[in-house]
Amino acid sequence: MKSYLLKIWGAISHNFGLKLLALVSAFLIWIAVVNSQDPVDTVTFYNIPVEILNENALIQKDKIPEVVYGSTVTVTVQARKSICDALTADSIKATADFEKIYVTDTVPIEISVNGYDSSDVEIIRGQNSYMKLTLEDYATKEFKVRIETKGEPADGYVVGYNSASPNVITIRGSKLQISRIQGVVATVNVDGLSTGREVVALPVIYDMNDEEISKDNLELSADSVNVSTTLYKTRTINLEAITLGDVAEGYEIKSVSFQPSQIQVAGTTEDLMKLGTRLRAYVDVAGLSENGESNIDINSLIDSKLTSIMILDEDDTLAVTVYVGEQEKVEVNLSNTDVSLENVPAGMKALLLSVAPRRVTLQATKEVAKNVTGASLNGVADLSGCKIPGIYDLPLIINEDKGVKCLNDVMVRVEITDVDLSETKGTE
Repeated sequence: MKSYLLKIWGAISHNFGLKLLALVSAFLIWIAVVNSQDPVDTVTFYNIPVEILNENALIQKDKIPEVVYGSTVTVTVQARKSICDALTADSIKATADFEKIYVTDTVPIEISVNGYDSSDVEIIRGQNSYMKLTLEDYATKEFKVRIETKGEPADGYVVGYNSASPNVITIRGSKLQISRIQGVVATVNVDGLSTGREVVALPVIYDMNDEEISKDNLELSADSVNVSTTLYKTRTINLEAITLGDVAEGYEIKSVSFQPSQIQVAGTTEDLMKLGTRLRAYVDVAGLSENGESNIDINSLIDSKLTSIMILDEDDTLAVTVYVGEQEKVEVNLSNTDVSLENVPAGMKALLLSVAPRRVTLQATKEVAKNVTGASLNGVADLSGCKIPGIYDLPLIINEDKGVKCLNDVMVRVEITDVDLSETKGTE
């Protein structure tokens, strides 16, 4: 076996150079023959875009076409090899003439090869011989331009307001496309700004899911929007709650609490100066005998003439709680010297005999109660009804305007007598 293989190798290697030269020459001769004969060959081109012709033919019928399929085609060309080698994808032209639409809403796709006619090349259709359309009625709708900002202004400034020109854009398209539109947005960058600016922004169309909608096949009344942005200064404002009216008799306001105590506002320099640094909320507590709660809209505390003022806090409600409790009770001793006799009838004199009870219970606010004494009550006995001499039991009158109320009745015994004639003369 080994000797047999050696014989074969000897035959192959004998004059090997001449044999190799003969093989190469034969290949070159074959190539030359093939090229001289220029045989038929085929070449395939994929995803050739289809050009639409006479699109206005449907638009004039108030219909808007949307391509379902057939926007690209696959084309195989059969021709002499020299032609096939010279062709590229750009050599293939595919068109769909909308004037030739069928009742089935399809349009035939016509294919040609630039620079060659049917005698030179044979076109073998591949995928998509027809373009399938859906025809929608046109619809028109107006959309207000919503302005959005990106970035943060310089410290101490916020975006006051934005205006767009035009502020409404009319969009025309198919009913299906129009029904998907949620709004039109123009975006302006305010990062680091301390003064207003004007920019030209491109309107962007969004659907219900806040996803951008392509403007293809949509007609907009404006392709751009002029956006003007105004910046406001910020300021911290202190809040205060003030009570109005008197709580129920025998009760007092223990304390008043409110939140927040401060808010951040923004506005023009002029309006901020007029606003000041404090806002007061007035709470009606008339007749209150228990704790009271109020929620006050902070916006209502701002003068309506200050139109630029805006509250920056998310919560613009002032929560006020008025804590109400019974007044303090205190006992004091009364003496005769704590009582004044008033309106003694002419020609008579009065003598205070007694005060009963001597120890009385009073009700007053905490501040008043800690300082009240018998003398501070300024008790009075009115003798205007005592016309004839005698002994009278009269009620002691305490001035409750001073915030003190006597919880038990105090009686004053007074003796009324005629003034002695000699005493009168001596007095004269």
